[in-house]
Amino acid sequence: MSDLWIPPEAQRKMAQAKRYSAADLVALANDQGLNATLSLLYEWVRLGVIGKPEEGERGLWKPAQASLWLKLLETRRQEHAHIIHLCNLPVGGWIFFGEDVGGVSLAQVKLVMRSWAERVKPPSLDVARRTAQRLVKQIKTKDAQQVRHAKKQLQDIIARSNMDIDALRDPITLLMEGRKPEKRGQTKGPEGSPLSVEALMDLWETRQKAIHNIDRFDDWMWEWARISLLFGLYAYQRRYPQITRFC
Repeated sequence: MSDLWIPPEAQRKMAQAKRYSAADLVALANDQGLNATLSLLYEWVRLGVIGKPEEGERGLWKPAQASLWLKLLETRRQEHAHIIHLCNLPVGGWIFFGEDVGGVSLAQVKLVMRSWAERVKPPSLDVARRTAQRLVKQIKTKDAQQVRHAKKQLQDIIARSNMDIDALRDPITLLMEGRKPEKRGQTKGPEGSPLSVEALMDLWETRQKAIHNIDRFDDWMWEWARISLLFGLYAYQRRYPQITRFC
């Protein structure tokens, strides 16, 4: 997993060191032209984007965390990624590779998810706009007027400090079903995996509950969620030919 996150030109240098100090990490990143500083490293450690060093604040980091550090910096530079999106990288490492291979502990995941949750409740106007755009794109309606109207409604609702989930129903229904009575109950997506208004509402409600209760989940809940996600992805991959048959 570490090799997946290390730029090829950095692999040789990383292979020569078993542990990295803070200064080593900054030097390694700057050698790759990634414009890193000690203050940025410690800020990301505080947020959980990078794991805490071994043996306290002045300790050393393992190679897996060093490769994560490089990948985070590379993603920030290439995609101009906000910290909200960078949080996905350590979480993804833990989900798909676990702590032993991926080098990301559950403690780090819980910390970075708390940092993520704090930044999406309420989101900034920019984040609300991007979220509304993703939702509209997911539904894929062809009516330009409906898209403009629903996107504005969604953006305003998502940006509220205490977002009302039920308020999402009208703009989502408008996008999914339009204004015509004969389209009531219409679904989007492939026949084998349809997307409905109710399904989207359930997803948003679950997301909001998770954001506001992020510190209440016991360790076993995190592990259960990880295994459930992996199993769901496995099942989806097996069904993919049937799901897309009628697309």
